[in-house]
Amino acid sequence: MKKAYNFIIKGLATGFGLGYLPWVPGTWGSLGAIVPFYLMTYLSSEIYLSISIFLFIIGIYICQRAANLMVDTNKQKNKNNKQYIDDPRIVWDEWIGVFISLYPCVMLKEVTIMNVFIGFILFRLFDMTKSIPPLGWIDKNLDGGFGIMLDDLVAGFYVMLILFAIIAFS
Repeated sequence: MKKAYNFIIKGLATGFGLGYLPWVPGTWGSLGAIVPFYLMTYLSSEIYLSISIFLFIIGIYICQRAANLMVDTNKQKNKNNKQYIDDPRIVWDEWIGVFISLYPCVMLKEVTIMNVFIGFILFRLFDMTKSIPPLGWIDKNLDGGFGIMLDDLVAGFYVMLILFAIIAFS
């Protein structure tokens, strides 16, 4: 039973295996979030946001548990003595970042390929570079499932604000 539970946790955390793809797993994981995003666009914006928040909360546990399970196979160096490294195979946090990034599309009922593309590209740019404060600080200083999840939530929030402006003024 424990093996099955751990298999489910790893499956969720890795975006049903997308995180195991060898090159830019975060991008593959983010792309994987587009399908459930489109499915959730049929919901009201309030329910969409509620589901996204719920998934963030349970993601804290999922990411922490998965990081703990993957610690033996994680070859990434722990430079900051973080207890739980943001293993690149864990992409649940990217899913939540994408959901938050694309919230304006749902709220403003402007789910277009162009808006989704812009939101996706901006999210990947912010998530990969960690160049906008406090993304870099969060990534380096917060550990555990909360730290794994928070930098993507903040990146998604920044993209959400930009996407709101793009949609509202276009």
